[in-house]
Amino acid sequence: MLAGAGQICAETVSQKEASRVASLFSNASAGQVMGKPELAWNAKPLTTAKLFTPFYVYNLRNGGFVIIAADNKAFPILAYSRNGIFDHERLSDTQREWLRRYAQDIEMIRYDSRVPDEAIAAWGDLSSYINDLLEREPKQSGLHLFSASQATERLEDVEAGEDSYLTESDLYTPQQWQDMIDGEIRQRGRVIIGMEDTNGQLLPVEIYNGGEGYYLLATENGSPDGTEPWIVRLNATEYLSGTMVADIGNPIEIEITEPEEEPFVEQDAFLAEVASAPERRLAAIEEALRPSHPVIRGYGGAHYEVIYPQEISFSTVYDMAGNVMFKQKYSESQTANFDLSILPSGLYVVLAKGADGTSYGVKLWR
Repeated sequence: MLAGAGQICAETVSQKEASRVASLFSNASAGQVMGKPELAWNAKPLTTAKLFTPFYVYNLRNGGFVIIAADNKAFPILAYSRNGIFDHERLSDTQREWLRRYAQDIEMIRYDSRVPDEAIAAWGDLSSYINDLLEREPKQSGLHLFSASQATERLEDVEAGEDSYLTESDLYTPQQWQDMIDGEIRQRGRVIIGMEDTNGQLLPVEIYNGGEGYYLLATENGSPDGTEPWIVRLNATEYLSGTMVADIGNPIEIEITEPEEEPFVEQDAFLAEVASAPERRLAAIEEALRPSHPVIRGYGGAHYEVIYPQEISFSTVYDMAGNVMFKQKYSESQTANFDLSILPSGLYVVLAKGADGTSYGVKLWR
């Protein structure tokens, strides 16, 4: 079970814990204690070689469903709906691609050494997080939405236009991307987003209303036609935003400055390199004696020694499915030894925590 926000370190979320979160959401959404939600999908087919669970989907007893992240470096609740049931075999192409983006980002951030403060804080106080989410739930309006074909035409028109263009998420930080989406929704009420699927096809999806990370995802045929659409997070994590394009009327300008050519710059660079040579040699010796990043030494037979930049308190070995293989604790040691010979062949990830709280990640092969 996940502990308080101040005690949490990055870790995978078990199915048992996800079921508890789904129950918290179900009870808060209904305003009363409801029956236990039913697991509908673990989304493994959306990950590399179907190796691990990126999120869990639960159908709720009072109708609707909720999608729970399987790693606490992602936000707890990725999407939900108050009506209907979730059936992964009946997903539209755009719905599946939206979920594949979640799975891809969670897969990537699982091995990222950064610890996302907002997501960790949300897992540390789930009741407040869920209540705040439901209080800010975007409402449906009489806004006329595009059909899938109309949305595709709109993206193509914008892309071909001389005075406007599609804005790419890769050019911005996730927060900047979210701010632009929020601004567009405040102005127009909706945003058309294009996502490139695994075949290179641009799939359109329309989000509308909402803000601060959560929005309404339009149904495939445009207008919700009597059923509530999904309420979705724009990004599963606070560090990654996938690859998307959007019809943004007023994108944030990115300043590109051309460096001024300075006289004698090549000569000065040569002299500086010569002058710094002794210092670089000393730095190389210092790095060998006291590394600034983990140094891996293999001794054969799947035995490894890892030397860390500082003393570490514990380490955890994961397989590529995110399962914990074993843990080790340390006292006043910068060196950790790993024997993977007892494990099945494959790639493993070792996460270690330094004395100052810094996380280190290395990959070892069995």
